[in-house]
Amino acid sequence: MACDPVPNLEEPVVETVADMASGFKEVGIEDQFLIRVPDYMAPTTQINPSASLVYGSHRKEVFVMVIEDSKAMLQTQSPGFSLDAYYQLVVSRFEALNPTQPRANNIHNLRAIQITARGSINETNLIYHIAVLEGHDRFYQIVSWAREEDAFEYEPMLKQMIGSFREKA
Repeated sequence: MACDPVPNLEEPVVETVADMASGFKEVGIEDQFLIRVPDYMAPTTQINPSASLVYGSHRKEVFVMVIEDSKAMLQTQSPGFSLDAYYQLVVSRFEALNPTQPRANNIHNLRAIQITARGSINETNLIYHIAVLEGHDRFYQIVSWAREEDAFEYEPMLKQMIGSFREKA
């Protein structure tokens, strides 16, 4: 197993607050957002180096990542860029995985659209829970996943991680 590279000193500071009673801890990026992840997850940069936050367990093969995009930048490129447009942009990357019908809802007062998808990577069947959210000045995509054979065990936790996301004021 390869080791994570030495963190770049310019990378955002990851905050961690343990919640021993529930087996989850709250992690986040500086003053931007918080999300709750299981205690056994650790930060990793091996999955997607462009993600703002990636936590996972290589042993259990369960992960979550948060990618954020500036609303101002997207709206400069396409005036009137909306959550629906962001959803279309994100889901186009998952179309080969046969996503479910989108569900619109709110996650901690942020408008959200969620889907579930199943697919294979390197002959491993995976289940993904994906949410796109509209924050105050950013759009977020949260992707949590596990092996499909472990879906019964991990699916509630995959959903719980997404549902715990909140933007800091």
